[in-house]
Amino acid sequence: MLNIKNLELCKIYAINFDETIGTLLERIENLNVSNFLVYKEEAIVGIVTEKEIVQAYASQTHVKNPIYTIANKDICTVDRNYKLDNITKIWEKSPEAYIIVLENHEVKGLVTKELVELFKTKLMYQELDQAIEHSPNSIVILDGNGVTLRVNKTYESITGIDRKEALGVDVKVMEAKGMYSPAAGRLVLQEKKRVSVIQKIKNQKEALVTAIPLYDDDGNIFRIIMNSIDLKELSVINKYHSRQKKESSIKKKDDLKIITESNSMKSIISLSDQLKDIDSTVLITGESGVGKGVIARYIHNNGVRRRGRLVEINCGAIPEALLESELLGYESGAFTGAQKTGKQGLIELAHNGTLFLDEIGEMSMQLQVKLLQVIQDKKIIRVGGTKPIDIDTRIIAATNKNLKKMVEQGKFRLDLYYRLNVVPINIPPLSQRVEDLIPMIKHFLHKYNNRYNKEVVLGTTLLNAMLEYQWPGNVRELENTMECFVVLNPSGVIERANDNSNFSDLDSHVYDTGAKKLDEVTSLDEAKREFEKKIITSAYNKYGSSYKVAEALQISQATANRKIREYIT
Repeated sequence: MLNIKNLELCKIYAINFDETIGTLLERIENLNVSNFLVYKEEAIVGIVTEKEIVQAYASQTHVKNPIYTIANKDICTVDRNYKLDNITKIWEKSPEAYIIVLENHEVKGLVTKELVELFKTKLMYQELDQAIEHSPNSIVILDGNGVTLRVNKTYESITGIDRKEALGVDVKVMEAKGMYSPAAGRLVLQEKKRVSVIQKIKNQKEALVTAIPLYDDDGNIFRIIMNSIDLKELSVINKYHSRQKKESSIKKKDDLKIITESNSMKSIISLSDQLKDIDSTVLITGESGVGKGVIARYIHNNGVRRRGRLVEINCGAIPEALLESELLGYESGAFTGAQKTGKQGLIELAHNGTLFLDEIGEMSMQLQVKLLQVIQDKKIIRVGGTKPIDIDTRIIAATNKNLKKMVEQGKFRLDLYYRLNVVPINIPPLSQRVEDLIPMIKHFLHKYNNRYNKEVVLGTTLLNAMLEYQWPGNVRELENTMECFVVLNPSGVIERANDNSNFSDLDSHVYDTGAKKLDEVTSLDEAKREFEKKIITSAYNKYGSSYKVAEALQISQATANRKIREYIT
């Protein structure tokens, strides 16, 4: 905190109270002093400055009058440690007060408003000067012609250029010498606007430079302020920001709550709580859409590995030809089209985290062997590589298939099955846990009302129909249904009679797709198309992926993708 001792005080001289104004004027002329402290028997009774003298002259006060007749009696005395902020408060209460500084009862000088303002202005410039000089970013100031007026310490550090080489030199000359390129100041003068560029420097560094023009009253550039940061430092900042964002996301996921009232799901959550802090492999089974991924995320986000990454892989969504390279990664030149630097695989990205293998039953026998090696050895070898890479990851697998039956059919390795099925979790279908229906309906209704800024309410007839429905697509189908319900209906109570969504008959296992009835079709081609639309829509609602649709309908995945885009999305 600043105090009066930081100020250079105005000098002040003593004068007796009964001396005349004429005597005072002589002293001013002889001593070249304008501040006088008026004493009477060693006591301060007033002060006379230029202000009081000018007022006396204007009022034609006689020079033979005693000095005390024009003295200002509004005086405040303080010591050298008095804070400047408190001086300002004195003037707020008494604007005409004079402040006399004492030290051991001896007068040391006078504090004036002009003195304090001058000091604050000087201090502000000193602070600005220090802020520029010690800024962590490079600061450069140019004049209106591009000549360098000032650089700071960080400029020298980033560029390796001594300030003596830069000061007084046009940036175009520096650019021509190969000191750096492009010269951001030159670009500002050309384009008459703010410029940001990646600048290459002679010391092989790169910097992100932003140059801002300042204009005078006539609209001409009179200064250019340039700020730059080493790109390596920027990379560190971005990594830190990404890490913070990731940790924040993890914290939000920690709050994940599973909506349930059924005893079966409560038992699964209890088991998951037991598993979250151990590394045993978990195999989650259940029909499509029951929430296998939700349980996997719950285990990860609430366990000791939550600060690591959860890498989710849908083994049925990645083409078999690419699955190995996606899982294991590859070295440079491993195959045509591979990145020159190689690429980390998804398993490697899950190091210190959790690897969630969804639809594990879709994995080829060849890749099952390699996954078994990863689980046993805790190492991977990238495609095209020979060096083992240590992996520390917890594996959770999920499937809607009967892996035991697949083992019997020779479609799944027995040894891998035992490795995955250390702790089995079977999630029952929604039709077997009807206690969860109403809480989930309320949850999804609230979620999508908030998202779409609506207040749609389920009527009794529609709610009863939902409770009677078997939900073959399980929780996924229920959530999609509730979103559709909110999107297509206006705010208010919606019953079956006035429902605008596309599930008018909840007694069937397939929603009305909006396709034409056969008696409305006008040609055989149109009838085929409408029938195909129903089949594709039904399959997609049930399986949820183009791969499963292709398998169920015995068509290629490319055809399934094309039909889904044509009829649904």
